[in-house]
Amino acid sequence: MTDHEAQNTVPSKNQNAKTVYFDEKHSGRPRIAFIGNSITLHNPKAEIGWYGSWGMAASCEENDYLHIVMSKIREKYPEASYCILSGALWERNYKTIDLEKSYREAKDFQPDIIITAIAENIPKDQFEIPAFKAAMKKLHDYIVDGRENVKIYQRSSFFRNELKIQGIKEYCEENGVKYIYISDIPEDKSNCAYDKFEHSGVGSHPGDKGMRIMAERFLSEIEKDL
Repeated sequence: MTDHEAQNTVPSKNQNAKTVYFDEKHSGRPRIAFIGNSITLHNPKAEIGWYGSWGMAASCEENDYLHIVMSKIREKYPEASYCILSGALWERNYKTIDLEKSYREAKDFQPDIIITAIAENIPKDQFEIPAFKAAMKKLHDYIVDGRENVKIYQRSSFFRNELKIQGIKEYCEENGVKYIYISDIPEDKSNCAYDKFEHSGVGSHPGDKGMRIMAERFLSEIEKDL
């Protein structure tokens, strides 16, 4: 079996200029907070051949999973808004990160829905299930900030890693978080973007097909609660 995680050579540092981004065109509810890494948002980085400012490696903004999910939600709630937490920072420092310093704006946004898509950038030798579960609960609790009826959805790691899959699934089961399995997606190379980019790390990310599959799996759970 191909080690897709090893093929992801896109650096986890300096993926984005800010730790929290906001939708500037909409301000209504529901409010959705996306916690994600480069698959959710990566600013342009010419040295690796990436010139977009959306989920790597979709062909355009409209084709990344975030915007597919938001487009579907807006069919029912046209003014639904979102923010994005740059999650690679959390992945690199999940045991020690200062949430107040990094993500205060996202907490103040008071999201109704939290969509979590992180784990890929935690080095294999630093991923510890108990520590991960404790840090993830701390992150979610911080963003929820004691409010009731906030819906949380979390996917497995995109690049198959059995320890990460186990840790995420256990966390979801223990904390009432909706678990979405996606680790099978890159097993079909046509779901990635290897043929679209010279940089193999960029190409290991989901292309348009993979992004749509991921969005559909999130939406299969989200739409039950809308």
